[in-house]
Amino acid sequence: MKKGRYLLLLVVLFVGLTGCKEEKPEEGTITERPVTNDTKFVSEDYEPGNRSYYMPRAMMRTENGFYHYNYAEGSLYYYDTVSGKEMYLCNKPECRHDGNPFCVATNDKYQMLGCCLYDNSILAYVLEETQLQYLLKVFSIALDGSTMDEIGTVFTLEKAGQKLDFFSSEVHAHRNKVMITMAGCQPGLTDTLRYGTAILDLDTGGVTFLDEEPLSNENIKVTDITAYGDYFYYCKKEGKKTILHRYHITAGTVETCKLLTGFRGSYAVLNEDTVVYLKSGGTTLCTYQYSTGENEEKIRLQRIHNEYEFGTVVGGHMSDYTAQDILTDGTYLYIPESTTRFDFINENGEAGSFIESYLHVFNQQLEEITSVNMAEILPEPEEEGGAWHVEVYTRGLRYLGEDIYWCLVSDSNPDLESYVFHCKRSDFLTGEPKFTFVYKYTEGR
Repeated sequence: MKKGRYLLLLVVLFVGLTGCKEEKPEEGTITERPVTNDTKFVSEDYEPGNRSYYMPRAMMRTENGFYHYNYAEGSLYYYDTVSGKEMYLCNKPECRHDGNPFCVATNDKYQMLGCCLYDNSILAYVLEETQLQYLLKVFSIALDGSTMDEIGTVFTLEKAGQKLDFFSSEVHAHRNKVMITMAGCQPGLTDTLRYGTAILDLDTGGVTFLDEEPLSNENIKVTDITAYGDYFYYCKKEGKKTILHRYHITAGTVETCKLLTGFRGSYAVLNEDTVVYLKSGGTTLCTYQYSTGENEEKIRLQRIHNEYEFGTVVGGHMSDYTAQDILTDGTYLYIPESTTRFDFINENGEAGSFIESYLHVFNQQLEEITSVNMAEILPEPEEEGGAWHVEVYTRGLRYLGEDIYWCLVSDSNPDLESYVFHCKRSDFLTGEPKFTFVYKYTEGR
């Protein structure tokens, strides 16, 4: 990496980090609504085909700020980008935010398993444990932290003397339906693992399930959920194959997509008739049309590199290419390749290393617009001797109109600290994105 470019990036990106120490959110109440009624949300309706990963911290972005759930301490937070303040998402007067039953942000009665933004509220999938039952419920949480209203119970499970652990879940809301994955098992006993997928109707409160048994160790895990038009799309692993399905939101029918061998779950929806996906270990970009049932291999992806820029490469695999996934903002496709570290020896016999981790951008006609080596624009971490956890950065991308947000974690503390950066999509499409620091937050304060 060129030192001059690094120094410049440090000045531009981290000017706001000097002396930026993590502090407890301010006590007190939220005196103003953090968002307005015309706020555009990162939900399936507003961002067609944009898969909202259940990424670390479940960052949820609106025009005026960020919502995130701190799993280490079980608290909801709001970060106001205008004031630069982070606060508990609770505006109850005199609330101590100590887990009491009246606190929206820290209520100990419920364990949050997943959440998403939808229809001017946060939809939260939570666990309530009583002496006799486990109750899996959905709540609507006001964006100003004023209320937490129960929408309905998705599933009830009798304890019958057994202790169960429930795991984090994907929650996707689209056209007034919510698809939720469910998973739980007895502590330490993997053979008791149970899966289920529920569809909650927000209009009627009714619940249906993809499988005959709502929660069973016979069910196959549902992953990689997205939504477009009249459908929820999702994957199931059947044997060694990954199968793409789509669920019709009003009819309740399921259609199986017969994709080419080598599909592993990386896809994006271009329109209701066309899916674009990766096969052969992430080396080939393909399309599938529902109307004809035809698959077509479109592009053989190639790694970009210049082995002579630094010297003679002695380590790494220059010819290997593996795309990690396909992401979309509803207009463009973003295909991140796997991160590779290369060792080299320069003309003076000195050893060194460099990283390549390109993000390729395509339009909907599958024409490549630009490619950016994200490793080159990575700012130095705050921690001395630290490095970014590059492998997960692509799943930290978020889109809101012309804005791109990028959530990074560092190798030195990947489970605790996250950094959020921002750039304009127009800058990104030039191949020279200028990310600026927005804020940092920490799990388990």
